[in-house]
Amino acid sequence: MDKEVVAVAFHPDGEPLGWKVRDLSEEFRKIKSAPEGKGRDPNEWRSIASRRCDQLMYDTAYAWAVELGVKECPIQVQEFEIPEWRIAVVQYPAYLAEYKESREYGQDEELEDALNS
Repeated sequence: MDKEVVAVAFHPDGEPLGWKVRDLSEEFRKIKSAPEGKGRDPNEWRSIASRRCDQLMYDTAYAWAVELGVKECPIQVQEFEIPEWRIAVVQYPAYLAEYKESREYGQDEELEDALNS
């Protein structure tokens, strides 16, 4: 799953409409099997291939956004989860959601403030 770019579309009311996927597995394979990709990047701790794969992901996402006509602006989305892609938007981080469910056992002022902000 770390070789795909996923685009999620939303209805104006914030409800997710669906998603599309671009698989970059073949491009990653070519980058990683190239002789020059095996060396270490002198400016980083990782390999040249890893840096090139990251750049390919970024470039693909950017080009796809341009192709789809995505405009940069604030949006509001409803909570959703696409488990197979490990993508989710939730109202609270997991630790706050757990606290909200269990606060019958006592309240924490700091966490209450976080829930109300």
